[in-house]
Amino acid sequence: MITLQDIADKTGVTKVTVSYVLNGLEKEKHISQGTACRIKETALKLGYTIDDFARAMSTGRAKVIGFLAASPHFEFVASVMTSIMKHAAPKGYMVKVLYYDEMTTEENIIALAVKQRLSGLVIYSMGMNELRKISDRLFEKKIPVATLFNGKVPEGCIQVYSDDYEGGRAVAEYLVSLGHRKIAYIGNNPLMPYSVKRKKGFLDYLSEKEIQVTDSFFHTKTEREKIKEFIQRIMELKERPTAFFCTSDWLAIEALTILQGNGFRVPDDVSIVGYANLEAGKFCHPALTTVAENYSMIGEKLVLKIIDRLKLGSIPSEKTDNVGVTLIVRESSGPVPKL
Repeated sequence: MITLQDIADKTGVTKVTVSYVLNGLEKEKHISQGTACRIKETALKLGYTIDDFARAMSTGRAKVIGFLAASPHFEFVASVMTSIMKHAAPKGYMVKVLYYDEMTTEENIIALAVKQRLSGLVIYSMGMNELRKISDRLFEKKIPVATLFNGKVPEGCIQVYSDDYEGGRAVAEYLVSLGHRKIAYIGNNPLMPYSVKRKKGFLDYLSEKEIQVTDSFFHTKTEREKIKEFIQRIMELKERPTAFFCTSDWLAIEALTILQGNGFRVPDDVSIVGYANLEAGKFCHPALTTVAENYSMIGEKLVLKIIDRLKLGSIPSEKTDNVGVTLIVRESSGPVPKL
């Protein structure tokens, strides 16, 4: 079996230097790029493989980042997870998916992270109190915790999220540019930070343009029957809305189906804009105009921030980062109809 000493003998450096390079610490230990490349090439030629288990035993952690999510099957969750895997691999890290449900306690999660010797833990979304307890305890163990939750997070917790406020503004600006002034709103849980920010961005833009908002055009109950009742009621009005902003693509698809079922043509009679750029929206008829979240960049930033935290061993000043969104115009939106 090839050892670190074999590589050291071949390259003319110390065994410690070889260990630093093969563990990705050449920059921290000020080892020249030429020396590092020579060590890596020699290790490859000799067929050396790193024993991750042995390294975890000696360092106290494995090169594994945990990804904790209650609903890993959701498309947006899976997209972020895929990006984390993609950007972690070149850095020498694997990603382990950890599941939790309403029966899982914070103590269970903390114990699992320590037992698995995780280098870091990404939590898709969790309540503030639970997140604080996990983040504080794992910070003591020098295991960075990161989240995609875009509300307030505990001190020391890494945070990367979509710029939902600008997303809401972009939808309002786009619909207004098409001549729409009577715009209905269908939202998710009104208490969730992403919903609050999307709605605020939307309303702020309308306010700046002095466009009057009709309170009865706003709906935040996601049950299908409630949405159906809401749409049928407002579309029977003489001054009915000419466009809908739905704060998720699933809500937009629901609205599209209900409107078409009631004889309305989209976008000839009414426009619809969703949010998230899910695959299903591309295959609707008509294809859904939406706001795309940059899941790839979110995943990349999470990985880089976790690795930076591990190298620094303290809380970086820039622990929070928001990622821009993009309006994707398709066939479900168009100019205001002539009623």
